[in-house]
Amino acid sequence: MSASLLSSSIEEAAIDVSINSQLLDNFFMGVYTVVYFSTLYIYGTSLLSCDIALKSLDHLSTVTKQSNKSWIVIGSMSLSYLAFVIANSVQWYLTKLAFVDNGTSREAIFDTIFFGTYWGFFLNNVCMFVIFVLADSLLIWRCYNVWNRSIRSVIFPSLLLFFEIGLDLSVVIIEAVVDLNPPPNLANVINMLTGASLFTTFATSTVAAVLISYRIYFTAKQNSALLGSRSQIRYHHILEVLLQSAAAYSLITLAYAIVSVYPSNINNITIITAVNGYLAPFYFFIAVQSSPGQ
Repeated sequence: MSASLLSSSIEEAAIDVSINSQLLDNFFMGVYTVVYFSTLYIYGTSLLSCDIALKSLDHLSTVTKQSNKSWIVIGSMSLSYLAFVIANSVQWYLTKLAFVDNGTSREAIFDTIFFGTYWGFFLNNVCMFVIFVLADSLLIWRCYNVWNRSIRSVIFPSLLLFFEIGLDLSVVIIEAVVDLNPPPNLANVINMLTGASLFTTFATSTVAAVLISYRIYFTAKQNSALLGSRSQIRYHHILEVLLQSAAAYSLITLAYAIVSVYPSNINNITIITAVNGYLAPFYFFIAVQSSPGQ
């Protein structure tokens, strides 16, 4: 759909969404930078304590497990943060490209933002897939630990994760094969595969979060006689935080998936662009937040 087929009001609305979306991206980038380095400091302090305990050889097995868990969380969180930075930097560059380098007219800006930078869309998709796979992988790993390292407990969410990775790789390979410039019919296929990947992400995160919540709730309930009131309050607080985080991640994933597969035309292009543009920054932010948070 070229800019020549659209009215000036549609072009203006789409450009306005692009600017506001970039501002939201920058805001969330600043917020998550503070969260990332604060969390890094907390886990770094924990690793330092583990290192001191290892040197004294006290509770060697427990300390080693705690150290390994901390490194897994730090690694996952750092990769998510790096992908978030790359995606934000690409969008920032594309905004500059549209308004500074090609800002001679509204049509030129519109075409640059939505049609002239396929490599930007490709990098954005890759970063998005990396963040979501990391968030789901960490959630499944925590489910595995909560269920006392039972492989049976994570078989179903793991299968969903593998299916999700397969769909993500399919999108990346197809875009690479056509030199990041798919024809309209293939672009529709890519959109459907992306939507299927997002629906699978929704299913993976929901199933894993339900399994973790079930385990925490019934463990606390079965041991309520042995737990003091303070411990019960702590369990309920953990369960509440988990459910809130998982609900936010799952619901926005579902919304983003629906928007990605909903057919757009000249009558609804403004609404679709606005919903997609405003959902994307929130989706990226909640996904990277889920890596350390869940």
